Amino acid sequence: MKELGANAIRVYHVDPNGDPDECMKALADAGIYLFVDLDDFPTQIEEQSPIWSQKQVDAFKLTLDELQKYGNTAGVFVGSEVFTVANDSAASPYFLAAARDIGAYRDSKDYRRIPVGYSAADIAELCPMLRNYLVCREDESERLDSFASTPAGYPVPIFFSETGCNTVRPRDFDDLNTILGPEMTGTWSGALVYEWIEELNNYGLITYGKVPEGDTSNPSALDGFSRRGTPTPVNPDFTNLKSRFATLDPTGVALSDYSDRASEVTAPPCPNSTPIYCLGRLS
Repeated sequence: MKELGANAIRVYHVDPNGDPDECMKALADAGIYLFVDLDDFPTQIEEQSPIWSQKQVDAFKLTLDELQKYGNTAGVFVGSEVFTVANDSAASPYFLAAARDIGAYRDSKDYRRIPVGYSAADIAELCPMLRNYLVCREDESERLDSFASTPAGYPVPIFFSETGCNTVRPRDFDDLNTILGPEMTGTWSGALVYEWIEELNNYGLITYGKVPEGDTSNPSALDGFSRRGTPTPVNPDFTNLKSRFATLDPTGVALSDYSDRASEVTAPPCPNSTPIYCLGRLS
């Protein structure tokens, strides 16, 4: 990752009962920060039958307890593309409640104020209602700290949580010129390229090698791909991204740029109706 030029990664699932010290130190030594999903497959908020239960609360807290120890934990997600089509947007209150509860827990434990966010699918039919719904409350404790996908004019930091489309081969990552260039750095706070390990979806930047079908000697294997070993670049994608990163020098936004406008930053109005599709029509 250091050779590639990355300074941040997203980790979709972690084992809160494991010992991440060695890994977190290696990443910190390489100057790499983490955005981590608090859920796993048993505890994620489901699209079709969403719930936010005490079991989920406890699991999310356990993961936060472990990760807050590290200075390179840059943020956490309480949900990732919980719904991918407009008529499932009734799940919105559930991950918003998760953000509220985890934020309150973080503050009650006097942890560092690690941003609690949500990684959203791009659903044009719900803009701007969904993004306003997630941050419209005047009480900051009841809205997101960050949102990974949304247009300009938003009162919390936003960034691309997955970029790097592979429908055209080879991937040249040309979109990063704009995302990390002067056209967008005033609005967007960066991008995470999907993804590190090669899998069946062919998005990987590196591979740990394939595992023959029926071979049970590698316990880290999943869907025919190993998850451990020496990483081998998947080229030309790895080289293309490395070259792209090397040409970019985003300056970001200075704190002083906000000083004259801080009093003007207000939450957008809450939508008059909840962004829920009923029988295919917006209600």
